[in-house]
Parts: sequence; structure tokens; C-alpha cells
Amino acid sequence: MDICSVELTHLSLFSGIGGFDLAAEWAGFRTICFVEMNKYRQQVLHKHWPDVPIIEDVRDVRGKQFRAATLVSAGFPCQDLSTAGRKGGINASRSGLWWEAQRVIAESRPIWAVIENVYQSWRRWMPIVRGSLWDIGYTSLPLRVSAFEVGAAHQRTRGFVVAHTDNAQLRVLSRRFTGQSGQEEIQFAGPWDSTPRGLGVADGIPSRVDRLAALGDAVVPQQVYPILKAIAEIERSNV
Repeated sequence: MDICSVELTHLSLFSGIGGFDLAAEWAGFRTICFVEMNKYRQQVLHKHWPDVPIIEDVRDVRGKQFRAATLVSAGFPCQDLSTAGRKGGINASRSGLWWEAQRVIAESRPIWAVIENVYQSWRRWMPIVRGSLWDIGYTSLPLRVSAFEVGAAHQRTRGFVVAHTDNAQLRVLSRRFTGQSGQEEIQFAGPWDSTPRGLGVADGIPSRVDRLAALGDAVVPQQVYPILKAIAEIERSNV
């Protein structure tokens, strides 16, 4: 079998405007389903991936339908975790949707899962997320990546949890970036095709408020791309 022909599939939870999904596409994954409630963000997803179905509510996802997925991604809501938010914690109404993501992962049993949220409040969510993944049979590696580290003019630091059922595979992932296993804060470097301009106030932009909110919540594709590229390379090397 040609390892380049191996199909890598991706179930996208809390898809937003597709930051994770664009990076997944760059890395060679095919996204098989989006899960996104916001109507404006659904329009953006449909424009760029018209053939990919969208499920509106993560609570309606039945993970067993996606048993063949290589990867599940979940940048779950940060409103109850962020230092600028309501600070209700991971069991509050918005950020508490993590538990639905955990359920979907438990039901779908992907080979890999990648979870994302704000790094500044990582103590409020990362240990809980890692513990709940352990409860369903996944070991995990926490990573910190800022947009500045991949060539942007701003920090926008995000925390990621990469999970797999086989700890040996996580060690392989870690060594690809650090040269050793066990280092939990990994920095990536890589060029941007272009540096995004600052988001100022501009009159006449359609859906400006929705657009700015969507950009503010989105994962920067260049941040998560090295993680997904490494996962893709590991999966192809395992064939």
C-alpha cells in the first residue's frame, strides 16, 4: 500500500470558522463532519467545505457513527474559563460542553484526539481534561503554542492536549519536536504565507460583529498545523 494514499479522517467538534479544519486539510486529513451551532460560522464552513455535513449541537452527536475517524478535534468554549469571562469553570454552561466532547470521544474511539483552549487559564481546564481522557482510556501530552512562535506579530497563546490510547505514540510525537520524551511545553517554529493584518474597526464590512467574534474564537491554523502534520506522519509511518 502506498502510505501517501492512506486516508486520514477528522471529526471536528466546536468547529467555529474552520481553523482546526484548515490545518487538518494542510496536513492531509479529510474532515468528515463539522459540529457548530453558530449560524454565521456555519455559513463560513459551508462556503469552504460545501460537501461536509454540519451537526448543529454537540449534544446530538452520536459518536458510534464516527468510529472510523482517525482524529477528533475539540476547541471547546472558553467563556467560563477565560480571565475575561464569567469564570464559572469547566462545569459551567458553556465550557461544560467539554463533557459532551469527552462523551463523543469515548463513543467514537478515534486514534487521536486534540483538545484546545486558552492557555492563560490552563490550570482551570487542562488537568480536568487530561484526567477525563484518562478515564476513557487515553493518555495525553499537554502542549503550549503561541502564534508568535509560528511567525505572527501577536502572542495568542493556546493550550493543546494531544491524546492517544498508546503512550508510545505520544512519545514519538514528543520526540519529533523536542528530541526527547516527557517535555510538556513544546514550541514550534515555521513561516506564515502572510501575516494577518490587525483587526480594526471598519465600517461597511458585512456581519462585522459576527466576523470579529468568530476570528477571536478561532484557532490559528498555523499554530495547530505542526501537531496535525506530525500525527499524519506518524499514522502513515505505522502502515
